Amino acid sequence: MKRHFSIVLFSFVMGSILLAACSGGFAATSWPGVTLQGDVVYVAYGGSVFAVGLKDGSLIWQFPEKPDAQKGFYAAPAVLDGQVIVGDYVNVLHSLDANTGAEQWTFTQAKGRWVGSALVVGERIFAPSSDHNLYVLNQQGKLIWAFKARQALWAQPVVKDNVVYLPSMDHSLYALSVEDGRQLWATDVGGAIVYSPALDGDNKVYVGTLANELVALDAQSGKILWRFAAKNSIWGSPTVDDGSVYIGDLSGTIFSISASDGSSQWQVDAGGPVTAAGAVTPQGLVFGTENGNILMLSRNGQKVWTQTVEGKIYSSPAVADDRMVFGVMAGEKLLVAFDFSGNPLWSFAVPK
Repeated sequence: MKRHFSIVLFSFVMGSILLAACSGGFAATSWPGVTLQGDVVYVAYGGSVFAVGLKDGSLIWQFPEKPDAQKGFYAAPAVLDGQVIVGDYVNVLHSLDANTGAEQWTFTQAKGRWVGSALVVGERIFAPSSDHNLYVLNQQGKLIWAFKARQALWAQPVVKDNVVYLPSMDHSLYALSVEDGRQLWATDVGGAIVYSPALDGDNKVYVGTLANELVALDAQSGKILWRFAAKNSIWGSPTVDDGSVYIGDLSGTIFSISASDGSSQWQVDAGGPVTAAGAVTPQGLVFGTENGNILMLSRNGQKVWTQTVEGKIYSSPAVADDRMVFGVMAGEKLLVAFDFSGNPLWSFAVPK
């Protein structure tokens, strides 16, 4: 009963974001989007963006200086040559000075909320909007080209070998030319894609869908190579490591899947819905759950250690050389940091 209630609660939260993303009304619902760059943690949540010291969790700056409930930030910030790129719920993409948080420029042509994170590659910013468009900008925020999908874009794209892999709520994974946005191929995978795809070194691209599947495609042609049936919706990005693909679903199950043929290798009960990607660390694989569990798993699926935080973990951990940082929703702390052995290092609360 408790697991079913958690799934219903998560669906309600996501429904609130969907209404905000697709309508003119504002919904304050969001959870922390976390990015690590050097020795700074950048986190977008509610009406603010924060820069926090990775070493000790100290506040470096906050944008705006006073939280603005009308803005509402959700997507994890992207960092580019001293800029922090982050979108809000009033359709504005902001460039902030990475050292001070001062606003440098804005992009206001989008007609929908910024739910997915921007991606920075070289001199270009790839920004997916819920207005169905991928906007590609230069470092000064000027539009280079745009590509329109059939439905909202909630997920950060991935770029490799001059190809943009763009997931969409319209059930399609698109492959586009980095240079001009020309469509190379598009494949209907059978379900909405709400998180980023993952690529490996064997020319495969992997996506999880709300149709309870992990799908592997040929990166050059878009041909579907295999499908893996999970137990419930997949909200997080796949994690690819050494011939295996790891994914969690809303049933609270973490799966290890063979990258070569999609066969099941093992599965683990995480104790709560898994709504984001895991991360690879020297100790193993780490995942967070909707009920605040943090699990470190070995490559063969054994639990190395577990921790529990107050609140809900809906986003992926950000991993540095010797530590990992989790964004937490509905708890006293916004960020919690651990070492790879599961020892707490510091926490950060929203300033009052």
